[in-house]
Formats: sequence, structure tokens, C-alpha cells
Amino acid sequence: MRSFPVLKLPACVLVGFFLLALATAGPCSARNVRFASTQLIASGIDQPKCIATADLNHDGYPDLVVTGYSDNLSVDAVSVLLNQGNGKFNPPTVYMFDFYVIGCLAVADFNGDGNLDFLVVGGDDVGNGIALFTGDGKGNFTGPIYTPTLFAGGAISVAVGDLNKDGANDLFVGGNGSSETIFGDGKGHFRDGAPQNAFGFDVVLDDFNADGSLDAATAGGTSDDLFVLLGNGDGSFQNPDVYTNLGFPDGVASGDFNHDGKLDLAVSIYQDSVIETFVGNGDGTFSVGQIGIVGAYPGKLIAADFNKDGNLDLAVANFGSNNVAVLPGMADGSFPATQFYPTGSSPSYVASGDFNQDGSLDLALSDYADGTIALLQNAGGTFIKLSSSPNPSNLGEPVTFTATVVSSLDSKYKGSGSVTFVSHSQHTAPIKLVNGVATFETAKLPEGTSRVTADYSGDNNFNPNTSKPLTQKVEP
Repeated sequence: MRSFPVLKLPACVLVGFFLLALATAGPCSARNVRFASTQLIASGIDQPKCIATADLNHDGYPDLVVTGYSDNLSVDAVSVLLNQGNGKFNPPTVYMFDFYVIGCLAVADFNGDGNLDFLVVGGDDVGNGIALFTGDGKGNFTGPIYTPTLFAGGAISVAVGDLNKDGANDLFVGGNGSSETIFGDGKGHFRDGAPQNAFGFDVVLDDFNADGSLDAATAGGTSDDLFVLLGNGDGSFQNPDVYTNLGFPDGVASGDFNHDGKLDLAVSIYQDSVIETFVGNGDGTFSVGQIGIVGAYPGKLIAADFNKDGNLDLAVANFGSNNVAVLPGMADGSFPATQFYPTGSSPSYVASGDFNQDGSLDLALSDYADGTIALLQNAGGTFIKLSSSPNPSNLGEPVTFTATVVSSLDSKYKGSGSVTFVSHSQHTAPIKLVNGVATFETAKLPEGTSRVTADYSGDNNFNPNTSKPLTQKVEP
């Protein structure tokens, strides 16, 4: 077991947009991360617990899946909210199932038909521990299909990956006391694997020792421990390495936070209202990292690049303070500033996706106490309109390409910085935007069709982005 000393506090905490100095050392800025005002929408479930994002109907837009308990129906339920294509969502479609204990959900293609399915772990009074709903690729689902499991009724969390390298999606299911592996056959069927000696209030699968096999890290919750289990590649795991005295770790996320080519961990500490990082050594062991200040009773967290500066950022649902904490990451793996955005009541899980296709990741949180989903649109997103004239053109004729960059929140706000036009693996020098517009003229396009894009550099307010491709036709 590994016991860690008190960690160094970060240099600053950002509340809204005001900086509060806590110490004199350390950097206090990263590329701006900004989210717009929170929108609350009905989840379709009285007590939504877990939330996931995925493209359920093959339209290119991430949809929402939420699971929880419905007081009105006195049953557990999953609701599906399909994206309308503009960041808004259709009213929820609710699917019911009967578990007396409900854990979390996972989204993947479990039956090999090319369409996404979802399952919920938990348990009923006859030993079923999985409720599977199969998708038709159009956003509709059939189920539940129940499967008995070894620890039915004790499951809390679930992660999906190919644990035994047979090409099918398997499950690592975490529980309060122990965890277990469950193997899929790729046709929608599951069988028990083996119990694992690790508490699992949250679990992440990744290759922590770079041996090509999936490993597991679990947040131990009531055990106050973080467990790291190295995978053997056949679905079995070694005995866990245990990092102790953490104060109810409730969420865990992985990523290379410091750009050293080795995976690190971030863990939310429920009792202490902080996030602790653990720096990967590349062999599956971890060293003490740093602390990030967050809100009251932080729950599940995710790691993603919200400001597109190449560094991973963190977002955590603060169950006790009704907000989400966003921590912009620095290149050295530190998270010296924290931003807070309001949510609904008692957010428990957080997920991300580019809901409005503006090139930047947005946030969605399940609000346990008021039945809502909190949506936060990334204010750094842009829409890039790329046009050309004339199109089609004649060989040797000058063609003018025009890129217009505007805020995805309000088109009256224009991007600054520069745009690079790219075609046939060749690109222009950066062209400065003037009032959100950059132009480039060329008479050197080859005969036939050319695929042209505009790469936006970003600025202090807007994230880098790339336009949808434009097809320029050049006739003889």
C-alpha cells in the first residue's frame, strides 16, 4: 500500500472570472476556458444518476443517455435524448427496467451489428446484474435483456473495453467492497469473469504500463483508497496496487497530463472537496501529483481539452455545491486555477460532447435532486463559413476563397487571429482575419476537384477550429 503526504495547494482559484490569490508561487493561467450560461432541460427521470454521450442514430451529433430512478413510476429508468443537430435535444424517450439497486451505464456496440447499445449495471432480487438495451441505429432501443452476474446488486460503476483481446467488448464492474470482470461475446451475451479485490465507486480502463493490455484504476469511495490493477491481456488482473488515505475518492479519470508519454490519473476526493493528481511512472505505478481546489462533495470527473490548447483539462460534478468545476490544464500537468459554473441541484455525473458541432466540447451533467440535465455550451466555439468564387472555375482562372469566423453563441462576435487555407496537403501562410474575414486568391489550382479547408488559429476568446471541407471544381 502507498500512503501519501499532504499535497501542495494550487496557486489560485478562479470563481466566475475573478482570480483569488491563495499563494505566491506557480502559474495561474492557461488558455481561456469559457462556458456559456447553463441551460436546464428535463431528463425524463426524477432522480437522474449517470449520464453518457454518444451518436446513437448515426447522424454525426452526440446524443444523451441518462439512467436513474423514477418516483412517478416506482421503477428504474433510462432516458434517451436525441440531438436535433444544433445543440438542442428532443424530449426524452424513457425505457424502464426493474433493478432494486441501480449502478451506472455504458454505451457501446455489444452485439456487433454496427449500432450503439447501452446497458445498466445493478441488480434485482433474482440475481440479474445487467440490463441491456439494443439499438437499431435510428435512436430506438429494445429491451431490457437481463443477465445474471456474480455480484448482482453490488454494482456501482462500469467501464467498457476488450479485456481479453478477443475483439468483443467486455466490462469491468466496480462495487462497494469488490469488483468483477464480465466478458462479452460480441453478440450481446455476457458471462462472469472473476472477482477483483478492489472497491469501485468509479473505474477507468487504460494501458498504464504500455504493454498493450488494458489495466484498471478504481476510486475506492468508502475504502478511502485508489486501486490500480494491471491487466494480463487474457481478462485477468494482477493484485491491486493500493494508494491509501485519500478521503473517499469518488471519481477517477486518466490522461497524459504532463506530456511525458505516460498516463496519469486524476481523482476527485469527496470529503476534502479537491482533485488529486497521480503522475504515471510508465510501469503502472504512480507518484504524488498536485491538488486542485473544487466545490463541495465532488463526484465524477472527466479529462478533455476544452480550450484546444493541447493540454488536458478537468471537469468535475460538485454534488454538494450545485455547480461544475472546470480546471484548465497546463503543459506541466498542473491545474492551478478553477472555474465554477452553476448546474441544477446535486449534479452527480458529467459528460462532454460537441453538441452543436462548433469544434469545441460542451458539458452535460445529470442533476440528481431536481430531475434535470445541465447543458453548458463551450463559449470558445466558432462556426467557420468557407466559400469560393467562381466555383466551378476554369484552369488558370483566379479563384478567391473566403473564410468567415464567428462565435457559435452569437454571430455578431467575430474571431481574430489568422486562417490558413489547406488543399492537396499544401497550405498558405497564415492570413490575418479582419472583422472575422480572411481571403486568399490563387490561379494555380489543378484541373479536377480540390478539397479545401480553412484552419483557424484561435485567439484569447475562441478556440482553434477547422472548417468543413469545400469542394472546388476546376474545369479544363
